[in-house]
Amino acid sequence: MKYIEWDIDSIQNMSSISGMIKLYTEIEDDGSVCREIGINQEGIVIHKFPSDHFKQGKYGLFDNQIVEVKETVSLDKNNFELLWNH
Repeated sequence: MKYIEWDIDSIQNMSSISGMIKLYTEIEDDGSVCREIGINQEGIVIHKFPSDHFKQGKYGLFDNQIVEVKETVSLDKNNFELLWNH
């Protein structure tokens, strides 16, 4: 697994999704995204995938996408889990 932090410069129109400024993804070795966590400017979780409680929770922002990770991992599993359980 790889854990990547994306910001508004990494994903076009990210802030149009309920004011999201950070997105954290958990990515399998094959490039498929397992989980996503979106944070707004106030540090509030406003997006989770998979989830029944958030607008894009059923499909996620990377639905049916394969992500090629060229950069170093920017988040560890423990920090991702802390965000996920917040």
